[in-house]
Amino acid sequence: MKRFIVPLSIISLFFAQLAFGQISPQPSLPTPSPAQTSRPTVQDPALTSRPTVQDRPGRSIINLANPLGNVRTLDDLLNRIIDFLIGIGAALATLMVLVGAFKYLTSEGDPGKVKEAHDIILMTAVGYGIILISKGIAILIKSILTG
Repeated sequence: MKRFIVPLSIISLFFAQLAFGQISPQPSLPTPSPAQTSRPTVQDPALTSRPTVQDRPGRSIINLANPLGNVRTLDDLLNRIIDFLIGIGAALATLMVLVGAFKYLTSEGDPGKVKEAHDIILMTAVGYGIILISKGIAILIKSILTG
């Protein structure tokens, strides 16, 4: 079992890097010119009844950037959340494999402690496998629901 700890740790670190590499920044919106930011344009018909800068003298409209980036639909939001959780799961899986390896190395041959360490590593691998296929499950559900 000791000969599997180092390769398993290296593989888990590889998958952690792979998962963190999957999180890519969303393309940013073009930066508006000062003329565009001084007077916002309303393109949504539902928002046309709201007052603009010209309707209320002495007041200004504050334009805030979307903190979620370029998220426009629920699908985009769910993809961003899943990507984030895959990255967090990779870090936690790496940590738990290291905890299991530490428990294994400090078990001193006690069969109960060795089994506990083996279970930690096995359950971490299963849990991280589920996390990795979660994006595929989300795509499958989306394709079933949208036809």
